[in-house]
Amino acid sequence: MLIKRLRYLLLMAGLVFITSVSAQSRKEERASNTPPYSDVAKQRLLIRITAHYIHTISQGQIDMDSAVRIPCKLYGLSPLLVYNEGYSDGKPSAASSLLDAGKVETARALLTRLRDEARLRLLIELGSYLVFRPGTAKADLQEASKYINEAIEISTNKANQWKIEGLTLQAFLLEQSGLTEESQEKFAQVVTLAGQTENRKALAQALLNAGRSYHYGHPTRLSNFEKALSIFQTLQAREKEIETLSEIIIEHFAFKRFKVAEQLIRKTLDLETRINFHHRQYAYDALAYLAFRKAAYTNSIFYSNKSLSSLASKADSVFIGLFYTRQANAYIHLQKFDEGLSWLTKALENQSAETRLYWYKAFLTKTQVLSNMNRGAEALPLLKETGSRYPPFRCLKRCIFRFLWGKRIKI
Repeated sequence: MLIKRLRYLLLMAGLVFITSVSAQSRKEERASNTPPYSDVAKQRLLIRITAHYIHTISQGQIDMDSAVRIPCKLYGLSPLLVYNEGYSDGKPSAASSLLDAGKVETARALLTRLRDEARLRLLIELGSYLVFRPGTAKADLQEASKYINEAIEISTNKANQWKIEGLTLQAFLLEQSGLTEESQEKFAQVVTLAGQTENRKALAQALLNAGRSYHYGHPTRLSNFEKALSIFQTLQAREKEIETLSEIIIEHFAFKRFKVAEQLIRKTLDLETRINFHHRQYAYDALAYLAFRKAAYTNSIFYSNKSLSSLASKADSVFIGLFYTRQANAYIHLQKFDEGLSWLTKALENQSAETRLYWYKAFLTKTQVLSNMNRGAEALPLLKETGSRYPPFRCLKRCIFRFLWGKRIKI
C-alpha cells in the first residue's frame, strides 16, 4: 500500500519535463539527440533524475533500467554513464562504445586480448551492461555473474576502488535476482570497504546506493541518504548533492511531510541555479503540485509556467501532455473552464500508442469537463474516436472510461 501511495502521490505531482516556445535561443543552439551539457557530472545528473521521474510517473510500468535508456536516447548519452562514475571520466572506452552500439559479441571478443586492469574494466562494463539491461532475463544475469565474479577475483590485488566496483555490481545483481536481503548485506559490505579508504566520494556513493536498496520508509534508507548528502556537501559535489536531495524529497513526499519536502525542493532549485543546470522543471513542477494541493491554484499556475520556461529542446517535450494536464487542472479549479480545455487540447496533440501514458489522463479529463459543461456533442465523438484508437490500458483508466461511457455523456 505504501509503494502504491507513493506512486500515486508522485503521479499527481507530475514531476515531468515539457517544452516551451520560449527559450528559443537555446533551442536553436541544441540539436535533437545532442547532449545539452558538455560537463559529464551534469550529464549524469540529467540521466539520473529524468529516469527516476519516468519510472515514478509510469507507476513502475517502466522499470528503472528502461527509464535510464529513455533520456540517454533523447540526449545522445551512454547508459553506462550512470553506472561507471567510480572509474570513468565519462570518455567512452572501446568496450563502452561497442556496447552502446549493441555490438555485444565484439565487446566480448576483446576479453581474449586484454589483461590486468584493462581486462578488469571490461569485465565491469560487460557486467554492468547485462545487469542494467531492461528486464531481468535469467540468461543476462547468469552471464553477468560470470564477469562480476572474475572481476572480484582479479580485484583482490588491485586498488580498493576496483573491489568496490565489483562488489557494488554484485549487490545490484543480487537485487535484480530478487535476493533483497543478500543485496543489502553486500551493499553494507561496500559501505564498510569504502569507509576504510580515503575516497570520501566513493563512500558517499556507496551510502546512496545502499539507501536505494531499502524500501520507502525504512529508517536505514533515509539515514544513508542523509549521510551521503553530508559528504557530497563537504566535497562541494553539487550535482551529486542534487541527486541525493531528490531521493530525500521523494521519501518525504511518500509520508506526506510536504512542508519539509517544499523546503528541500527550494534548496534544490537554488543549487540548480548556482551550477547552471537549466533542467529545473522538476523542482518547479513539484512546487506547482504542492501549491495545487493547498488550493493555491494561481500559485500552481505560476510555478507551472516557471517549469515551462525551463525547457529548451525538442527532447525535453516528450512528456508534454502531463504538464499541460497539470495546467488545465489548475484553471479548471479556478472555474476557468475554457482555459482548462485549451490546455487539455494542447496535451492531446501528437498522440501515439507509445506516449499515451503521458496524455491519456488529459483525454479522460477533457471528456469529463465537456460533459459537465453540457457539451456532450463534443465529448461523445472524442470518447468514441480516442477510446477506439487507444483503449484504456490500466484498471483505473478503464473504470473512468466505462463510467463516462455509461453516462452516455450529457448532450
